[in-house]
Amino acid sequence: MTRAKVRFAADPRFWSGAEQFARGEYFDAHETWEDVWREASGEEKVVLGALIQAAAGLLKHEQGNVNGMRRLLDRACRVLEAPPVDSPFDAEALAAELRVVRAAADAPVRARPRLLSAPSRRG
Repeated sequence: MTRAKVRFAADPRFWSGAEQFARGEYFDAHETWEDVWREASGEEKVVLGALIQAAAGLLKHEQGNVNGMRRLLDRACRVLEAPPVDSPFDAEALAAELRVVRAAADAPVRARPRLLSAPSRRG
């Protein structure tokens, strides 16, 4: 069964958030994606919510809030490891990178998850 394509991939705000995320601007990415999330529905909203949680989790990590980071990244990964829609990015690979960050919770964020740094705009 083919998963539905997401409408948010056509929204320039989604890609702006992806670029912010890639630069490590997690707060800004969270805010940008939240605007798109408010207009989404169904399973698209679930995937966007996971990206928002990922950005918030990485921000918590930078702030030293390890418990908050763990909770948020765990929630994000549960969705991204088996996304309910055909995402315009490799959700499973992003989840794997987030799991690495989560596992190294006591270390500073040295490498940003890079999967959204060069967005592939699938048509």
